Amino acid sequence: MIPRPLPDDFISRQPLATWSEIHFGQEKGWVGWRSCINQAIRKIGEIEDPGETLIELSEASKESASRVFELVMDLARSEHFQSESEIKTKWLYIVLSWLYENRSAIENPFREIEILYADFDYPDEIEAFVAFMPPKDGWRPGEHSQLENRERMQRLWQEFLEGKKKLYSHGSGESSSPAT
Repeated sequence: MIPRPLPDDFISRQPLATWSEIHFGQEKGWVGWRSCINQAIRKIGEIEDPGETLIELSEASKESASRVFELVMDLARSEHFQSESEIKTKWLYIVLSWLYENRSAIENPFREIEILYADFDYPDEIEAFVAFMPPKDGWRPGEHSQLENRERMQRLWQEFLEGKKKLYSHGSGESSSPAT
């Protein structure tokens, strides 16, 4: 099962470039208050005039964790518009990355992918490694063993992640470092 929130050390390695992306993750339970504070601390170290909201967020503690959600939402509102579709696509990559990194510790990672497929409104881009979806590339599961079918889906999953990693690292101009 995918943990909510995702571990802070994992979140800190993700290509979360905007507060809108962090806020979305917060709303879904994938980003905890500590990760938000850590993002704010990193941001303060990178900009000249951080502003009151960012400073308040960077100074938050467990005792003021309930305020963290509001502060992140305020920071997200102050950014340029980013479509929910764009944010969801990035989060699909992030959650599938966590699942891939931890697949050996998950009883049935492909069942988790099926759940994510539904949670993310059935995105076409991951159909190839959703176990119950029929292949569209001519592959005939009945002509292969269960192991061969799983290995194929795992390879397609890995290729999806590698493509998205390249996109978020280079293609879109975003850095692969955590949100700043």
